[in-house]
Amino acid sequence: MRDQLLVIDGERLRGISDNEHIKHFVELFSAESGIIIAQERVPDKSCERAALPALLKVIDVKGTIISMDAHYTYMQDLRSVLKAGDDCPVGIKGNQGNLEAEVKKFFEQANAIDYEADELECSTTLDKRHGRIETQYVCVTHDLDWLPKAEEWGLKSLIEVRSERFIKDKK
Repeated sequence: MRDQLLVIDGERLRGISDNEHIKHFVELFSAESGIIIAQERVPDKSCERAALPALLKVIDVKGTIISMDAHYTYMQDLRSVLKAGDDCPVGIKGNQGNLEAEVKKFFEQANAIDYEADELECSTTLDKRHGRIETQYVCVTHDLDWLPKAEEWGLKSLIEVRSERFIKDKK
């Protein structure tokens, strides 16, 4: 499993649960093959995050990259994953308001100077297919000295991904 991208995501079982008896699982699966490697049931009346420690104990994920959605953007969860694996790209959203605000502010300032700062590595891709044009902009910074608690979070870099899609004349 070395050098693989693994994904942690929660799933709700359909057909055997109702609003009163909902069954949730957290899965670890291979992004490349889609094969589920491990699965852990979420304890009743708790959130997906409660199943994360048990899921990480099931299998050795050293040398892998583990991707999770913003639902897991909590210091405790990130530390658990980083302790078990090597790298962990994770989304930042409103559940960590201060962190999100600092990161947005940084990339807004970078955008204002056309991403010309030395600490930024940026690339653009253009995709023209099926009657649409999609442009994707990706910028990375490894210089996080300005970000409070970056070390505490275990952050090594920040990545901004922006995209524009044109379908006919509609953006």
